[in-house]
Amino acid sequence: MKMKTILSVFAALAAAMGAFADFEFIPRKSASRYDWATTDWKSGGSYVTSLPTKSDLTWITATLIRNSTDGIFINSGTDAEVKKFYLANSNTNSRPMKLTIDGGSLTAYDVAYIGQKSPGILTLQNGGTLVAKSNTYIGLHNTSTDSSQPHVFDAKLIIADPESSFTAANTVYMGHQRGGTSLLDNKGTVSITGTGKLQLGVWTNVVEQGDIVSIITNSGTLSVASDALIGYRTNNVGRVENTGNLTIGGDCLIAREDYSEGCLCHSAGNLSIVGSVYVGYRGKGYLELAGDTETVFPGGSFALARNDWNNTIHSIGELVITNNASLSRGGKSLIAAINRNATARIALYDNAKLSDLSLLYLGNSTTDNSFEVYDNAVVSNVNLLVLNVGHTSTGAGTTRMKVSGNAKVCDLQNAYVGSNSYNHAELEIADNVWFGLRDDAWDTNRINVARDSMKSGDATIRLRGGAIGLGIRGGLVLGSTNNNVNVACTSRLVGYGCVTNQGDSSRTLWSRIDVRGGSVTADGEGVERDLDLRTFARISGHANEGRSNLNVSGTNGWYAINKGRLCYPARDPGEYNKDTGVNSRPRFVGDYARLAASTVPKYVNSMRIIPTDSSGIELTSARCLFVELYAPDRTDIPAGLVEDGEESLRLGVWRGCIAQNYANASRRDFTTAETTIRYDQWRLFGLKDGNGNYPEGLQIRLYQYDGTSWKRVTGYSAAEAESNGYRISGTLYPVSGVYNLGWFAVVAKCNKTGTAIVIR
Repeated sequence: MKMKTILSVFAALAAAMGAFADFEFIPRKSASRYDWATTDWKSGGSYVTSLPTKSDLTWITATLIRNSTDGIFINSGTDAEVKKFYLANSNTNSRPMKLTIDGGSLTAYDVAYIGQKSPGILTLQNGGTLVAKSNTYIGLHNTSTDSSQPHVFDAKLIIADPESSFTAANTVYMGHQRGGTSLLDNKGTVSITGTGKLQLGVWTNVVEQGDIVSIITNSGTLSVASDALIGYRTNNVGRVENTGNLTIGGDCLIAREDYSEGCLCHSAGNLSIVGSVYVGYRGKGYLELAGDTETVFPGGSFALARNDWNNTIHSIGELVITNNASLSRGGKSLIAAINRNATARIALYDNAKLSDLSLLYLGNSTTDNSFEVYDNAVVSNVNLLVLNVGHTSTGAGTTRMKVSGNAKVCDLQNAYVGSNSYNHAELEIADNVWFGLRDDAWDTNRINVARDSMKSGDATIRLRGGAIGLGIRGGLVLGSTNNNVNVACTSRLVGYGCVTNQGDSSRTLWSRIDVRGGSVTADGEGVERDLDLRTFARISGHANEGRSNLNVSGTNGWYAINKGRLCYPARDPGEYNKDTGVNSRPRFVGDYARLAASTVPKYVNSMRIIPTDSSGIELTSARCLFVELYAPDRTDIPAGLVEDGEESLRLGVWRGCIAQNYANASRRDFTTAETTIRYDQWRLFGLKDGNGNYPEGLQIRLYQYDGTSWKRVTGYSAAEAESNGYRISGTLYPVSGVYNLGWFAVVAKCNKTGTAIVIR
């Protein structure tokens, strides 16, 4: 036989075998339902007497089963095997093709397609089993180059009861059509084994067709051996709702690509992710933990809005923990929005808990980020909390953290709020809130507010009735003493509430505040409220910083506004100077303690007070200094003091006590208190006219209230204010009562003189 003839025979035989291997089922009889086990089918125009085998390609299309309303059933006792499996393989189908595995089983040895080109619904019930030896597609378009059909349809795989199961030996793809919904609804068991992944939303070119939504609802058991990608491709939306047991053996990437969206909501059962968790890898990702669930992510990275630094696409990541849910990292980190085009939000409420992190880092981007903790939520055991630190170029966003509603942020080792001049951070601590370091906090444990050498920083802690705890020896550091000359203070503690020591009360003298390049402002917000720092034992600095670097901008120090009252940190007689090895008697309020008597106070509204006996000798026995700064509009200031007006101002009003101890037991053994006050030059500047001149005859005066009226102590002209370094000195005398220094004030007041005309 000639070679050409032989080839023709083989070609004809191959075509015949191919035709025989492809089954398109058409039932011969009319019925409301068709069973897979019957031999009443035909394929390719001929009736067949055998079912497909694992070498056959099998199509099930709704157009072929014209009279079926319930689709095809694989009943108990039937174990069907096919090679490739196609459910709804036609562009022309409008109604869904249904296949129900009702107690039987179906094994596909090659690819399994559920909803290919048109709607398809595969249901497992009454112990039904689906096994896919290769990839599984729930929703699949025809070809990437075929744009003649829209391929917008729904595809569903439903595991209806706990006895039914789906096992995939390779990747499960959902949402590969060009529009519509792909659904996996699991009440039984789904196992993706080997190196198989779970990918929701995998088609890339759907801009003109419309979004694809891929949904998994799991109330059974769902295990993925490898990675899970929820919202994989551009313009795809992936959503997983778990109330059962969900295990991901690799990484979980929510919103993997640009412009994708992904959501994972876990509200009951168990959630286990062995690898890294990325929420908003390049798209918009959302992770919600709710219900009485306890989740641990002990694996690799955990990041919100993880983006490449130079990627111009905006990534968004959101973590919400609510309704008694808890999340632990087992001592690892949570990183959020640390690249340029990234936005992150963390929200805890309704008794939620976030704990056990080595690093909780939010914000290093050009956008605004937020962290909300409220309604009895708790953040605990964090080695380092960082809010918006490190961005080194212009255009940095603002990171805002708000703790309110009986919430608690506790057991911190260190915290940084803002950093250099490009970073902006705000921390609000509201009513009934605790924000604190660990009880055993030591010298190296601090809350640092815009602390960055040679830069001004921009960060604010706003207290609104809450409390800051500093442990035994922790610190609150506001800015740096190395900030540039004439740079306004941008490291602030503002509001009302208290800063306290939650450790051993006998060691409160170790806790400290470093004003450095910052300010502390008691802001009552229109109500007479206190900012209480009295158990904050000392104002501290490092010996190598030097006095010349203190308050070079002239803005650093202490303020009281809007009916607020500032209770300065108490100056304790037992304060230990680790640089000299001796205890130093307190002389300064609002300034460093270890200073000679001749040193002048440098911070705004700070002062030096030296009590002396009747011989003019400084008292050397143990004592404390308690002083309060009052906003000029407080109603409890004794009447008769100069009022604020066009040509007069209260530059500072105080009430003080020289005491034996923290209990405010007044000492009665001093006869005079030599006092020097660095008053608020910025309030004084408010009296200048448009030409920069003070009113004629304006004087700076020091007054003391003797119990019945305000008495002038000393004064000088406003023209001398700058040459005096905006300081005024005078002698105060003891008055009756616990506040033995009484009330004293610095005011700016006009003392105009004129010609007196006497008419006789």
